[in-house]
Amino acid sequence: KRQAYWLGVDSGGTFTDVVLFNEESGKLSITKTPSTPANPSIGVHNGIEKILRSEKADSKDISSLIHGTTVATNTLLEYKGAKTALLLTRGFKDILSIVRQDRPKMYDYFEQRPAPLIPRELRFEVGERILYNGEILELLNESDVQQAISAIKDMGITTVAVCLWHSYVNPTPERHIKELFRKRSPEATVSLSCEILPEIREYERMSTTTINAYVMPIIERYLGDLVSRLTSGGLDVSLNVMQSNGGIMPSSATGQKSVATILSGPAGGVLGSHWIAKLAGLENIITIDMGGTSADISLIASGKYHITKESEIGGHAIKIPMIA
Repeated sequence: KRQAYWLGVDSGGTFTDVVLFNEESGKLSITKTPSTPANPSIGVHNGIEKILRSEKADSKDISSLIHGTTVATNTLLEYKGAKTALLLTRGFKDILSIVRQDRPKMYDYFEQRPAPLIPRELRFEVGERILYNGEILELLNESDVQQAISAIKDMGITTVAVCLWHSYVNPTPERHIKELFRKRSPEATVSLSCEILPEIREYERMSTTTINAYVMPIIERYLGDLVSRLTSGGLDVSLNVMQSNGGIMPSSATGQKSVATILSGPAGGVLGSHWIAKLAGLENIITIDMGGTSADISLIASGKYHITKESEIGGHAIKIPMIA
């Protein structure tokens, strides 16, 4: 009788950890291998091959594969994302710089906010205006969009974020911009705020959308390479990626909503700590997950971890459900 296994992989900035669970015997095996920052998929593939060899397991017997990764986290913290352009409503070019006008440290005159992911010269204003109720006060100026597309193409930029005023209630202009890009610049990947975060509050929506666009090409390239390596190694199972909220999503969907993986690795650490704490009869614990690039701390109180919809990573606002 063939064995069946579950495989879990957590890829960090320094080490990649692999866990193999035998469904039949209940045996849990672990291994650790150096990460390969230049191409993290190599480290993951090496770790999987290592544990399969040590346990004399066949890759065809893997029935489940879940992957937690810090690729998006480290990309954001280290400012190593794709060169990204932003299209927004005329008059709101500086939202990413102004933020919410509050000071992180009120009495520190030398406090500096982190630089926006998209510099001012790569933010393109377009004429249009949607009211809070979805009514179109000013039609989208296609000429502005076409000029922006031309400028973006001339600069060789293929990653674009779009965040128009009140598009969460009327997404039509944003979707039209995406269609114009598809016709004139089909190689461009376009993140729309109406798809990433269709909610009120312009700065948070714009910040979350730009982060998604910024890390998307890196995540897509990474997961595409990883799936290719795993398939060539005989692993015939769907790759599921850990989300920041503790859930999982198929790798095929992760590329388009890469921002959901910003705390992918740390979320798995909290879930694992929560499970162990329950086994030990502990309801109130603090979890610390220290890696080569960042340290993540979470509180579990009364046996529950907290889900927040607003957070900051490296000083950049992210408004998606994630483990606090």
